Amino acid sequence: MNNNRRVPKISLPAAQTFLSVLLREGFYKTRLGRTILACLLTLASVLPIYAQTPSTSIFQALIPQLAPASIGDTIIVPIILRALNSTARQRFIGSVEFIFRFNPSVVYLLDTSLTKAAFYIDNNMAVSLRRSINRRLRAEEDTIIQIPILVTWGDAATSELKIASSERNDPGYTFQVFDSTGVQTVPVRNSLLEIRDAMWGDSLLTINAKASPLRMTISPNPAGESLTFQLSIGGLPPPPLSSPTLVLYWITGERAGEEAVDLSLRLMPLFRTRTVETVMIPRRELGGLPRGMYLCRFTYASYAVTRLLMLL
Repeated sequence: MNNNRRVPKISLPAAQTFLSVLLREGFYKTRLGRTILACLLTLASVLPIYAQTPSTSIFQALIPQLAPASIGDTIIVPIILRALNSTARQRFIGSVEFIFRFNPSVVYLLDTSLTKAAFYIDNNMAVSLRRSINRRLRAEEDTIIQIPILVTWGDAATSELKIASSERNDPGYTFQVFDSTGVQTVPVRNSLLEIRDAMWGDSLLTINAKASPLRMTISPNPAGESLTFQLSIGGLPPPPLSSPTLVLYWITGERAGEEAVDLSLRLMPLFRTRTVETVMIPRRELGGLPRGMYLCRFTYASYAVTRLLMLL
């Protein structure tokens, strides 16, 4: 008798999904449903149920703590896969899949392919990555992906660098590894990028985002033929307390940090009787700006808010 033959395993998520179908709308009450359910329960009694969860994973994905950066710095964000035991070093890894999230007004992706694939989610920007590895880990901590970024003038003195799952609506921050045994969802450790010159004493030099009553949304973003700004001054008194400004800035190339287009004149008659205004800007009024990423900054009184704008 061959005692070394492989024993099939039942995936826990698959078993749960199958059972939910049987139980839905009373299907299990039919003769066919009862027969299938009996077969499944019999199999479950003789076959091991297999599921690798973050608590049992042999890997951990992490973004190490980076040194504080300055506005204008180009840095590399390493995505590291850590082996939690000796078995992990022997496991052949085909690919990994995750979502990288960040503050889009502080972090700009320098990889053009990533920039084009980026999308907004929960007031942050994210990009989905699936990279082929096709090897075993070379060390206990192996850098499997490097993401080049530009530190920009944004709305905070820090940016969380987060790993998320391949599901956009997943509230957890998970990382999927496709190895020789199947798919693993592994635990993660995220990082916080500090911008050393974003502060002036105890004040945020760029924008005091949390304390600022100002709000700005841009749609559509990315923008094509036109774009619409919804601007709010919250509970601040109307002009002439201060004149509101709306300016687009370059964030790449030799002109990074310089004004690209000043749209402040469009705000001159606004906020007299309302605290929320909507402004539609045709693309032709942007002075022939080329496609790319820009920072859009709305200021009023001593407050400001910045959003990343992508022109198509």
